[in-house]
Amino acid sequence: STTTPTTVPTTTSTAVEPLGEIGDYVWYDLNPDGLQEDGEGGVPNFVVRLLGGDESVLQTTVTDDDGRYLFSDLPAGDYIIEFDLGSLPDKYEVTDIGGGDATLDSDGDLITGRTVAIDLGPGDIDHTWDLGIVFFDISPTTITAPTSTSIAATTIATTPETLPVTGLTEGPIAGLAAALMAAGSIAVLTVRRRDEAPVIAEGWSSRLWDIE
Repeated sequence: STTTPTTVPTTTSTAVEPLGEIGDYVWYDLNPDGLQEDGEGGVPNFVVRLLGGDESVLQTTVTDDDGRYLFSDLPAGDYIIEFDLGSLPDKYEVTDIGGGDATLDSDGDLITGRTVAIDLGPGDIDHTWDLGIVFFDISPTTITAPTSTSIAATTIATTPETLPVTGLTEGPIAGLAAALMAAGSIAVLTVRRRDEAPVIAEGWSSRLWDIE
């Protein structure tokens, strides 16, 4: 008799690579020191995106009532977490990055809200990517101008005053002095009489006057 060989199929076993996770927390940094502490609550409804190594958006989620977020079932690879800063409450900004403890500090950039690249290995559970936010308020500063002192204008009325002129009572010089004083001018006239020998001209006697 002839024996027919039996072919036994071979099964190739392919190992399934475990999937990983990236999370974790957005919180109110009340002190603000860049570290999570007791009494500092989470921020709900904060938009968080998972980016690939090429910065393309892979998934989007929001934080829960406790400020937690999670991206699960992730194959090994490079990822970036982007915290959407448009979700910041009014008068809040991102706290300082890198407080020294990877499980408690803030990781989002102050300008972009992005973390550094995350190298996720097969089956890694990485719940260390957080964002702290702090309250700030820049109120307008009121500058009070110095109070000016008003000085009332004083009108000084000048009244023409008749000044006595010794030894001058008549003649053209007396008229000139009166005219000057009537115009409001202040003039000091010193009149000195100088006796000289009389000058005889056609029967008239006159004296010379000096005005200084």
